[in-house]
Amino acid sequence: MGRRRRDSDDDDDDIEERFNKKSAKLARKEKERAAPVEGKLSEEEKARRKEAKKARQKERKAEERKAEEQERLQEKEERRVEQERLEKKRQRKREKRERDKVKKSQNPGDEKIKGKSSEPKGEIKELSMGIQYYDKQIGTGPSIEDRSRIRVSYVGKANDENGKVFDRSNDFSFKIGKGDVIKGWDIGIRSMKKGGTRVLIVPPKAAYGNRDVGAGVGGKLWFQVHVKDCNPNEKGKV
Repeated sequence: MGRRRRDSDDDDDDIEERFNKKSAKLARKEKERAAPVEGKLSEEEKARRKEAKKARQKERKAEERKAEEQERLQEKEERRVEQERLEKKRQRKREKRERDKVKKSQNPGDEKIKGKSSEPKGEIKELSMGIQYYDKQIGTGPSIEDRSRIRVSYVGKANDENGKVFDRSNDFSFKIGKGDVIKGWDIGIRSMKKGGTRVLIVPPKAAYGNRDVGAGVGGKLWFQVHVKDCNPNEKGKV
C-alpha cells in the first residue's frame, strides 16, 4: 500500500528536470544582464562614461573661460599702463609750458638769440663813447633818468649777439649815474622804461678796457637788458 507507483516516479523526475533547466536558463539571463557581451556596454557603463565626458567638457570650458578672463585682465592692465604713460607725458608738457610761461613773464629780456632774430631789430642808434643800442621792446611809464634806481635782468655776450655768454643775471638792482655799473650801462640804459628790452653794443673804453672778463680782450660787448622795475623818484632799493 505505501509503495509509490513507477510512473509517478518518472513524472517527478521530469518535473525536477524541467525545473532545473528553467533555473539554469534564468541564471544565464541574470548573468548576461550582470556581465555585458564582449564589445557592448551596459547601461550603467554608458551612463558613467557619458557623465565623465560631460565633466571633462565642463572642465575644459571652465579653463577656456579662465584663460579668456586672464587675457582680458592683461589687456586692461596694459591699457591702464599706457594711459598712465601718456598722461605723465602730457603732464610734463603742461608743466614745461607753465615753466616757460613763468620764466618768460619774469624775464622776457633774457632770451637766447640764435642766428637771425625772429623779432625785427629797431634802428641802431649811437651815443657818446661809441656806445650803440637798439630797442627790441619799448616799455611804458616814466623814462629812466640819472639817479634812478632800477632792477633788470640781462645777458652779456662777447663780440656779437651770437657770441659766448660771459655774464648774466635774472635780478640785478643798481642806481644810474653812481658808478655801480660800467659806463656803457650808465649811458646806454637812460631813456629806457619799465618793461623795455634794449641791446647795448659797448666798446672796451666804455666797458672794462683791456681787462679780460671772460669775453677776451679788445672786443665789443653785447648786452641784452630788460627793465623789470624802476622808480625815478625812489632813492632806496627797488
